Amino acid sequence: MTDYYPRLHIDLNAITSNASVMRREMAARGMTVCGVAKVADIAVPVAEAYMNGGLSQIAGSRVAQVRAYKQAHPEWTTMLLRAPSLCDIPGAVTWADISVVTDLQTARWLAEEAERQNKTSAALIMADIGDRRDGITDPEELTDLGVFIEQCSSLKLAGIAANYCCVSGLLPDDENLSLFASFAEKLTAAVGHPLEIVSGGNSTLLLRIYSGGELPDIINHIRLGGTVINPYNMKLNRGFAFPDLKMDTVRLEAQISEIHDKAPSPMAQPGKNWKGEQVTFRSKGTRKRAIINLGCMDIGDPYNLLPFEDGIIVVASSSDHTVLDITDCGKPLHVGDTVSFRLRYAGLMYCFAGRHVSIEYC
Repeated sequence: MTDYYPRLHIDLNAITSNASVMRREMAARGMTVCGVAKVADIAVPVAEAYMNGGLSQIAGSRVAQVRAYKQAHPEWTTMLLRAPSLCDIPGAVTWADISVVTDLQTARWLAEEAERQNKTSAALIMADIGDRRDGITDPEELTDLGVFIEQCSSLKLAGIAANYCCVSGLLPDDENLSLFASFAEKLTAAVGHPLEIVSGGNSTLLLRIYSGGELPDIINHIRLGGTVINPYNMKLNRGFAFPDLKMDTVRLEAQISEIHDKAPSPMAQPGKNWKGEQVTFRSKGTRKRAIINLGCMDIGDPYNLLPFEDGIIVVASSSDHTVLDITDCGKPLHVGDTVSFRLRYAGLMYCFAGRHVSIEYC
């Protein structure tokens, strides 16, 4: 039987190894690790690879994700990282042991639903210390929310968290880490007991740690996703390879459906492509071009594709096709051959979220 392409290979052992390395490294610094598996959507085998590395919780950003994890492994502690909207509240209480909360009304809804389900739901308050995505910026509002949660019989205060880099590109530094520590200290004082979770950030916090920067002593938790499943992406974005991590955990293969020598586009003036983007045509003479059987529906943007083979250049993608320049590839390629790629985080996310990429675990 012919294999189906495009096909995504996932090295589960490598992911488990990376999770184990991060658990050990963070434990030496007094921190526990939550595995963030949202990039793999509802793929339970990936979540299992994280948890087999000894992580403390498994997190997703959507109810469908934490539901998949909890149904497969009721013993796991699940975390919902995106604050639930009103429509998410029943599922959040049912499937998430811990839900991020950024608003008093959301906390009220969680409390009411938890009471209906005869459960105690844990809430993790997100502080916005500069990224300007989700979270509370006012320390008084944050402590008031914490006190409200403490007073609800159906809610439990799990702690406080901060986020970096997802919207603004903000990275941890002395100023914002001190700000977060002050939020955590004020919340601790307001509720009158130590917080179980003081989650200092995501994978970008590792840049601070491995560059020799200090963290406030109150931080005892970190959320790691891309560093575990695709550390190569962090190397690309931040120029740093974390020690002892296995870099090639994922590989996307696509099949060549066409190869032709093609002259430059006959258009003399810039035009707009299928997405309405202005395209400037640059002549390099006649080039050998290959078409592979994946497109933006599968990987979002051709920028997400990183060829393993030297000399292959990703030219562009439409919804269903990707154009490669293979003129300078030292390996002879033919129609029917496969081409392999590393992936940026966004491309990996698209592969899991779509329906047209075959997933193979190895």
